Formats: sequence, structure tokens, C-alpha cells
Amino acid sequence: MCGFVGCFGEVDERVKNTKNLIFHRGPDQQKFFKGDNWSIQFNRLSIIDLSEDAMQPFTHKDITIFINGEIYNYIELRDRYSKEFRCKTSSDVEILPFLYKKYGLDFLNLINGMFSLVIIDKNKNKFFMVRDRFGKKPLFYFLQKDKLYFSSEIKGLENFINLKINKDNLALNLIANLNIEPLTVFEDIESVLPGFAYEYNNKKIYKIRWYKPKIQKLNENYDLIEKKFYELSNSSINYRLRSDVPIGIFLSGGLDSNHILNIANKNYKNLLALICEIPGKEKMSNNNTDVVNQEKICKQINCKYKKITLDFNFLNKNLMKMISDYDVPIPGTGHFMFNALSEEAKKNNLKVILIGGGGDEISGGYPWQNKLNYVPNFFYRNNNMFLNFLRFILQKVFHNKNFFTMKIFKFLQLFLDPAVYHVESHGSNASFFMKDVYFNIQKKIRNTYSQYLKLSESTFNFSDKNTVDFRNIFITLASQNYFFDQSTMINSIENRSPLLDYRLVEFMLSIPETKKNKKGLRYLYKKMLSKNLPKFIINSNKSGPNLPIAHWIKTQEDLERKIKNYLVQNISYVKRYLSNDLASNLTNGIIEKSDNKFILRFRLVCIILWIKIKIEKKTYDKKISFVEAICE
Repeated sequence: MCGFVGCFGEVDERVKNTKNLIFHRGPDQQKFFKGDNWSIQFNRLSIIDLSEDAMQPFTHKDITIFINGEIYNYIELRDRYSKEFRCKTSSDVEILPFLYKKYGLDFLNLINGMFSLVIIDKNKNKFFMVRDRFGKKPLFYFLQKDKLYFSSEIKGLENFINLKINKDNLALNLIANLNIEPLTVFEDIESVLPGFAYEYNNKKIYKIRWYKPKIQKLNENYDLIEKKFYELSNSSINYRLRSDVPIGIFLSGGLDSNHILNIANKNYKNLLALICEIPGKEKMSNNNTDVVNQEKICKQINCKYKKITLDFNFLNKNLMKMISDYDVPIPGTGHFMFNALSEEAKKNNLKVILIGGGGDEISGGYPWQNKLNYVPNFFYRNNNMFLNFLRFILQKVFHNKNFFTMKIFKFLQLFLDPAVYHVESHGSNASFFMKDVYFNIQKKIRNTYSQYLKLSESTFNFSDKNTVDFRNIFITLASQNYFFDQSTMINSIENRSPLLDYRLVEFMLSIPETKKNKKGLRYLYKKMLSKNLPKFIINSNKSGPNLPIAHWIKTQEDLERKIKNYLVQNISYVKRYLSNDLASNLTNGIIEKSDNKFILRFRLVCIILWIKIKIEKKTYDKKISFVEAICE
């Protein structure tokens, strides 16, 4: 796990000055490298083979590769090709240049891992930026005349481009509560799509889809499915226990992380579970899944654990640092929890963390997206004049702030505009207060979503509702992976997602959705996990990593008024960067009446603070609290 910033097209000496911008991604070793027409600053976080000899890049003949990530099946690859290539280190990366030389980009299909990597093919004068199958590791880029700049984090590009906010993309971030691939909130900067290789040649970028999932409809009986599921789960988790540094796990009270814990705790000594206690969370979730389950299971299976408390006092003390840590506005409060757990992991000398990301996508989907399973693909089309006309009428007649018409709009949007409905499914109805920009946002969503539609249609050779979960790779999952990466890597910690092993994902997406959700959402998954997990885990209600912001704000003296005053005093930021209508609805009290959970107003405060820190470069005292910052 590492980080890099680079330039293809010329040797730009300024690249070496980015070392400190991404120092947290690789505090163990740093070095600047350059060739005839390229330059890269590489920062290493040592995970496998801690010796200095394992420092990247690795070169074989005329091929050089830098990678941010881990290759889990490196031992098998080294053994398989031992007669053709002899490794000098124990690094998981050393074999890669040889494999590229032998197979070209097809070598990527041999790899089981998470990675963003760059390949320099000197003899052919070709350069590649490559991202793993599901976007676990980030990679951003922009073109500047005859040069291509790229980085593991957006902040690594600050020396080469004036960061300007893309108003539509920031508004989309607010409306959808996530980032969708390949968009960022900045002008001209995009991410490499998951499962793609971007070739830079003759001053142009050529996009190549290297990952083409092998998904075939499965009709096996339950016993065979369960057997295969556990074979793949065990293999995936054991791969991700390969490490020369201590490993921990972020443990919730739900299914996914407990499934991983159950297997990992048997195969890895001294596994440390990290638990986050959130006072008041049961009031928001209406269940105690993430309140009692974690400690109970750890004691039951004799797993060591550490617990932190994330209450309002913790958030108030640390929020300003968290906002400044992230390159883009944080779309959900759950990421504050991952940030807090990562700090605790660092205090306990952990460098690798297992997480349960991807569980919903492989096991049956999200409850709030389940209705999309009944919408035919025809309605996702972006180029049908009749559908576009109906969408126009829908927005004109029903897209307003009346609660009753909001419900009608969302119901009709499901069938007439399911692509937009899908992307907004994690949102909080902010679009109803942003009519002046919403037309452009919908257009951008449809245009971007059309890429996902093509990819899913070329992947599934049978009609199945799993296609919605597949498209989440570029929507929900992509956003989660990005913020998981930011949250852990800011603390120099690598996070690994066993449920995103491509073999397991392909297998689970090959099981018809009707079988997975036969007797309710995630039915098959729960049935298989009940073999090894106790009933109090299996029968727990879904909770989700969210903070009870409204409860905290309303129990703090005068804080609601202070937030209201801050928004009014800084309404110019809302107008300039988001929406005039949104600004008006804030000042006239309409949002205050409908935002009962305080989701929208809290997000807006965080966005304004983020803009001041990241765009205006305002410097706050390092010890300033959130409340102090909004009362300045």
C-alpha cells in the first residue's frame, strides 16, 4: 500500500515536491524517479517484505511498474512462473513487470488484489494507468496540453492545476450523498474507472476495459451454493491475512464484518477487533444492532477488542481536522466513524484493517434500491425522445417542495427515470430545494449512468436483477471505497475488503436475484451465514454506519441556533457553489421545517467549512472545535 504522484509526457521536477502532500500514504520510504519523458514521486507504506529492497518501482527489461495496493495471490504467481522468473525479494509486486512483458495487459486477469498502478513500457513508448476491478484503490488524473498528471489523491495534483469547483458535480454530491465514477467535484479532474486501463499515447488517452466479469447464471441447489460460498470466503479472507505487519478488523454488529471475523479469528492469531460505540445511535436506527452485538460476539469467540466512543464531544473536537483531511466533501457521517476507528488502529500499531465493504452488493442489495429490480432496462435509456418528454413533464408538475407531490415524484421517477432514481437513492431529497440546477444534474447523471448500463448489459448474458447491484460498483461501492481509503490512509493504514474478492463477487452475482432474495432481502446470504453465526447477529436489523446528528444537535445548548446563523451568514457560498434556490430555501425557513434529521443542514455546514479550507486556503487553529469554528 502506497501512494504516488506523476507526470507522463515530460520530466517535471515539481513532482518531487509532492512528497509531503501524500506523505501519510507512504511514511516508510520516499523517493523521486524519472525517465526520458516521465517523472514519479513514490511514497511507500511497507506491508509485505519490510526491507528496503522491496521499495518500488520494480523493473523487468524495459518494463517498469509502480503500484498502490496489494497483490494477494503473489505467492502462487511466483511459484507458477519460478522457472521463467526468479524473484530477488519477497515483495508482492516484483513479479508484475515480468507478467506484463509476457502477457501484456492480459496479465491483470491473473491478479487477485486491490490496486491502482502505472506501467511504463519504454520500448513501445506507452504509458498506462490501471485501476482494480472494483475501485478499491483511487487514481485521479488530468490532461494539460501535451502532459498527463496523475495521483493517488487529488491533493497530490495541487502543484499542477488550480483546483476549481465544478458546481454541477458538487451539487450532485450533495443531492446523491456520494461521488459517482468517474466524476470529481473539481473541474478537469477525473478518476480512472474501476476495471479499466487508460493508455496514454501520442498525447491522447485511450480507455481499455480490461476486467470483464465471468458471470453465468447458476442453477445449482442450495448445498452446492453454500459449499462454494464458504470455499471462496475462506480463500478470500486467508489471502487478505497475508501481511508482515499486525492486522485488525473494524467490527459492526451486522452480518458482513461478523462473517469475516468468524473466519479470520480462527486463522490469524492476535486479531484485534475495533468497535465504535455511538451514544444515541439506537434512537436514530430504532435498533441496537451496533450497540450490543460487537462486544457480545467478541466475548463469545474469545477475540480481543478495543472500543472507542464517538459522541458529540469527540465530533466537536475532531470534526475540523476530519474535514481538512478529505479531498472532497464527506457525503455521509459514517465516514467520521471510519476516520475515528483508523486513528485508534494507528494507536494500536495496526497497519492493515479488514472491513465488510461490498456485502450488500453481493448478497441482495440495499432495501431502498430494491424497487429498481422491477424496472425494465428500457426505462433506463437516455436517448428516447418520448421518455425524455415524460421526464420533463414529471419535473415541471411534481418536482416541488410539497410533501405529497414529493412522494408522487419519487414514485413516478422510479419508472420514468430510474437511472437518476438509482443515483439519488442514498440521498436526502435535497433536489426538491434546488430546482434551478436540478435539470443539469439529471442530465449529467443520465449521461454518466449510460456507461454503467452498457457495462452491465455486456456483462450479463441473462436477464437478472443483479444488474442493479453490478452498477453499484460505479455508484455506491465506488464512493464507499474512496472514502474508506481516505479515512484509513490518512492514518497510514491499509484497509482490505474480503467480500470484494472478484471470484466471490462473480459467484454471488451469478446467483439469480430471485433466489438470493426468495424470502426477503438477503435471504440466501443470511441462511448461509446462520451456519456459523449466532442468531442475535443473523436476526439483527440493518443499522448502517451513521451518526445521530439531529439528536446530538438538539441536546446541545443553543447549537441549532448557531448552525442556523452560520448558514445565513455564509449563504453566499451556497449561492456561488451550489444553488440560488437552495440559498433561498435556507433563508426562508422551508428547509428547516422538512430537514428533521438535520442531514441537509449539517452537510451544508461541512461543505462550507471544506470550501474555506480547501479552496480559499483559510487556516484555522489546529485545536479549534466545530462549534468554535462556526461561531467565529
